[in-house]
Amino acid sequence: MAYLVLGYFTGLHWLAADLAPGELVRTALLIHLCDAVVCSVIAANHRYDKRTWTLLGLVTAAACAHSAEQYEVTKLPSGREVRIVSTGLWRFQNGETSLVLTYQTPFKVTDTASLRAEVEDIWTTFRIDAENAQLHSAIISAVEVPSGFVLRSSEGRNFVFERSPDGAWHRLQ
Repeated sequence: MAYLVLGYFTGLHWLAADLAPGELVRTALLIHLCDAVVCSVIAANHRYDKRTWTLLGLVTAAACAHSAEQYEVTKLPSGREVRIVSTGLWRFQNGETSLVLTYQTPFKVTDTASLRAEVEDIWTTFRIDAENAQLHSAIISAVEVPSGFVLRSSEGRNFVFERSPDGAWHRLQ
């Protein structure tokens, strides 16, 4: 929905309604950067403060760039939809490697009951990936939906799973 609003806001929806969300945001950013240049030229020609008008154009472009949320929606066997931000390997100084899944949760990290239930649901699928990678630990990192306009931030919490020598997995803490 946010991308549809962005598409209508920039007029791109009428020109290319089939743009992927990432392409839409990058194209909108380029348009706003061009807006900044145009603002600068108009300000110079009308003897307005060129820096102020250029800055206004760039701030608009920065706000547009920060509105892009990069995730992939995955549907779990339970029917729950999860916003996967990234997956990868973490290599620790002691030589151990963990498979890490970072996802965006709709819950606050202080809502531990809801967060744990969500992580357990994700773990049923992610455990298979950890086993296929033949690793002995895996981490599910839950991050809240970012808040803020230009400077965005969010809280997060990690859930560590460890495989015992008998092959059983258990969550630490």
